[in-house]
Amino acid sequence: MIVVGNHVIDASLRLKCRQRERYGLRSLIQKMVAERGARWSSVPLGSPAGVDGPFLEGSDMLLNGYEIYVGMSGCASDMAGIDWLQAVLGERYRVIPVALRSNVLHLDCALA
Repeated sequence: MIVVGNHVIDASLRLKCRQRERYGLRSLIQKMVAERGARWSSVPLGSPAGVDGPFLEGSDMLLNGYEIYVGMSGCASDMAGIDWLQAVLGERYRVIPVALRSNVLHLDCALA
């Protein structure tokens, strides 16, 4: 789950073994979102083989006000996920891709 402002977003994970994680708390999250008047969105699932996205993982995101940095290493989030996020959030937010080395899993790993 990713939260940006009043948007609550189901992530789309690249690793096949993790793709079902989004369903574990979905009903609870949707109920809370409805009670609080937030907006719920779900990134469309990418290919099960993890080749074609969109993929968007929470650990790849860094929020800085209305700027959102999203890591791209080829291991997790991809440009299709970044484009999807920008479309959902609209012009108020600026989604900025951050190129990472291919051996870095997520943006939070690079920052740590």
